[in-house]
Amino acid sequence: LVCLTEDHWNSVVSRKDDVVMQLNERFLAELSENTLLLAESRNATMEYVELQAQAMNLSAHILSIQEETRVIQTALHSKTKSLLAQSESILTAASVLSARSALVYKLYAGGNWSWTQAASRCRQLGGELASIRTGRQQQRVLSINGIKHGMSGVWLGARDMSANKDNADYLWMNGDPILYTNWAPVESRATNTSDADIPGQRCVLMSFEVTSYIESRSRAGPGTTGIWKTDKCDSESYGYVCEFVGGL
Repeated sequence: LVCLTEDHWNSVVSRKDDVVMQLNERFLAELSENTLLLAESRNATMEYVELQAQAMNLSAHILSIQEETRVIQTALHSKTKSLLAQSESILTAASVLSARSALVYKLYAGGNWSWTQAASRCRQLGGELASIRTGRQQQRVLSINGIKHGMSGVWLGARDMSANKDNADYLWMNGDPILYTNWAPVESRATNTSDADIPGQRCVLMSFEVTSYIESRSRAGPGTTGIWKTDKCDSESYGYVCEFVGGL
């Protein structure tokens, strides 16, 4: 057995206490460091979660902006198409007006023609039956040399396209509605009253038969000729006027 002296024992105990104290200090230091690291980790996790939330919000905002951009692009595309269509329509109208200003009218007075025969003949010659769309064109047709001599009237390029005898729908040959008119009074408009109520069989003519009754009711006043009337399309009783674009 080893016999320890009191001083030696005290020395051993003192060293033991030093070691325990050092271990405790190291443990406390490591515990403090780990606690700090844990706190930093928690803070980093919270920051990461917050950044994820911000990223999701940003993604939603980007998607919203993309959708708004798509809607705007669609609206711009539609508006552009509409403007292009309007431009084409304006150009077409301008072209038609230009062509109309260059129209040449020619009277064909020889023989008696039905409306269908007259329309076919004009097409064979490279034109169409005259479509009168303004008062100026009406006067141009009336000013054709010899148009009022020896004829009761001339066919124009309009006919009733309705299927209802009580609601005539007169259109020009290309389907355009009749805007300018020079109709005779309603009571004397139909030349052949026995067939005046047959839908689809009424065609328009410019009449040179002037009566005091028509003169009194006409907006153009006494001495008026060229009043518009209707007759059966197959009535072989009139001459016709063809129109040609730019000349014969």
